[in-house]
Amino acid sequence: MIPETSIIYMGISAFLTIALPIGLYLFWRKKYHLRIMPMLIGASLFFVSVMILEALLHSVVLAPDENGAIALLQYPALYVIYAVLAAGIFEESARFLAFKVLKGRYSGLGTGLAYGIGHGGIEAVLLVGVNMLVYIGISNIANSGNMEVLNSVPDMDQMLAVLSGTPDYMFLVGGFERVLAISAHIALSVIMWLSVNKDGKKWLYPAAIVLHAVLNIPAALMQCGVIENVFLVEALTLVGAGLIVAFAMLMIKKTNEEASLNSVY
Repeated sequence: MIPETSIIYMGISAFLTIALPIGLYLFWRKKYHLRIMPMLIGASLFFVSVMILEALLHSVVLAPDENGAIALLQYPALYVIYAVLAAGIFEESARFLAFKVLKGRYSGLGTGLAYGIGHGGIEAVLLVGVNMLVYIGISNIANSGNMEVLNSVPDMDQMLAVLSGTPDYMFLVGGFERVLAISAHIALSVIMWLSVNKDGKKWLYPAAIVLHAVLNIPAALMQCGVIENVFLVEALTLVGAGLIVAFAMLMIKKTNEEASLNSVY
């Protein structure tokens, strides 16, 4: 039996990860003149940069042995450096190239916001939203006693054992983490948009890579066993995402002030 609270938390996480990107797009659409194309490009380039290119690199660098062990995990410092820089370089470079292409046709802060919604939104849906919906379906079938359907699926016993043995709050943590990630992706997209579109802001490209890498350090530390408390990881991620959002807002303010000053002279 899968606890009812676990199923409820799965539903909350699924709702957050699917509804938040849609809600943000609709909320900002008129105010910042959001267009659908930058959002679609953001979603597409997440898939290309992370699910294909970064995954190919991981398959070489993190290639597990016959027992499934990853050699680099024996060296936590090297693993963390590799993991966070790979994520930062691939995703931020994808943003940089995207805004270079979009620059001639799409202008305004809304381009950065829309790209970030697409990038962070599709990541949330693929990594959490879809999984939670599948888990809900499996859990409801298992709790109804209709095991004939589930028994025909390979490794379903292991899946049910994991679902029943996972603390219910962990299903809520997944949704909370994606909310933080979406916020950070939008802020990083705005930072990169400024780097490409505003004079004197090219330094924001490497800055975005560093910010992205630092944000991923807590998760990487947990993956290699240095940190075991999931709440500590989420707290550190919350602080990191908050600082990135604050930095993006500061850069927008400074850019607007510089534009106003230049217009005077």
